[in-house]
Amino acid sequence: MIVHFITLQLDKIVAAYRIATQYPELISARIHDCSKAHVSVHSVWVQRVLERQAKTRFRQTVFSDYKTYTLTSPPTDITDELISAHSKSTKYFCVVREIESGKDIKQYLEVWADCSLAKNYDLSALDVHGKIYADAEFGILEWSPDETKIVYIAEKKVPKSEPFYKQKPKASADKDGVDNSDTVPGKEYDWSQDWGEELVGKIIPVLVVCDIKTDTIEVLSNIPNDVNPAAATWTPDGKGVVAIGYTITPRKLGTNSLSHVFSLTLSGQYNVLSSNSEQLSVKTPRFNLNGTKLVWLAGGPHYSCFKLMSCNWSTKEITTVVDFDNKILQINHEQLPFYGLHNRRIPSRSWLNDDKTIVLSTPQGGSIHTFAIDTGNSCTTYINDTYVMSPPHLSLLSLFQYRSVYINEVSETRPRCVILLLGIRVALCETKFSTYIIYYIYYILYIYMCIYY
Repeated sequence: MIVHFITLQLDKIVAAYRIATQYPELISARIHDCSKAHVSVHSVWVQRVLERQAKTRFRQTVFSDYKTYTLTSPPTDITDELISAHSKSTKYFCVVREIESGKDIKQYLEVWADCSLAKNYDLSALDVHGKIYADAEFGILEWSPDETKIVYIAEKKVPKSEPFYKQKPKASADKDGVDNSDTVPGKEYDWSQDWGEELVGKIIPVLVVCDIKTDTIEVLSNIPNDVNPAAATWTPDGKGVVAIGYTITPRKLGTNSLSHVFSLTLSGQYNVLSSNSEQLSVKTPRFNLNGTKLVWLAGGPHYSCFKLMSCNWSTKEITTVVDFDNKILQINHEQLPFYGLHNRRIPSRSWLNDDKTIVLSTPQGGSIHTFAIDTGNSCTTYINDTYVMSPPHLSLLSLFQYRSVYINEVSETRPRCVILLLGIRVALCETKFSTYIIYYIYYILYIYMCIYY
């Protein structure tokens, strides 16, 4: 009887799990085109395929006239895409693709324009660097303002190694008997410290620039040996980049370790913008729309709380916009506590058109709230819209011309969805992704283990 009961319960769990896997999970969304009459939103989703025991990623585009929405085309499978980026004018689109070739996995940098493949760089054959990073901490792929260059972060190329006793053909040596290859003997078992945890295998990141006009790929130089670059973005003039520099001495302690913001020109001029004297970790430097102001997050370990810092790009004067201190906000004659910023990063498109207001979503108590922060006078304004959700659980993904795309965070009472906001009043583009089935499965498994084990 007990065995039969257990079998029935397991069958219910499996059936519920199969239903849950039919609903995809949202990864990212971006406003692609926008006007007063219509808007189109690109979104990327991931879904588990039980029969293949794998996950598949796909992209879809939604077109809306602010009243209804329709899919412009069937979803496109992008499982082999590692990272991608649109140029500012959306004329160009670049993507890093991973393709299995025998026992190896090759990486290709593709540049698309006018609905066709314009450039395709075989990064494994060019052998300028190692694998490209696509993680949330180091990974970046961004077009320059003039749309002629692409910056990204990859593993530094290291010389190949082989045993001392390996025999070599005579043709590999020159007339003087000296081997001219890049192979270093006896180093094949040397240990190298990586960043660990979710960044295993990432040892020495380097900044790389691909010029699509000259078809050249170069590693930027003059970064100190004790600094690892991350989260780079182009300077407004396109003559250099601004990035985070993680200090790796005496050892790599994860991306919560000490770091600073630095600028590096394409010619190799390295300048530190933020001081590490406060023993803080910085995150995601972002320029405003006209390139006059640079902001970043600075905080303690494990994302405890962050300050929002601002840098006048012409004078390089740095000010604190939002500090660690809690404050009380006055909202419609009511007081709302503000517990500080607890973001892990700043979205790439989060500025309003006034070039001084940045919109951020951050955890506040048991929910997520969105705030408009004036970087000029440090005024923090709570954005509330009870029409969308109460209590609020929305996180900003993208903002363009006062239209914004949010993700409804996981909740047991409301399906996950993409929400498009015109100002703060229009809600569209809802999709069905429910997590209550997953919670149901875990709940049954927990009771099952408590009773029978």
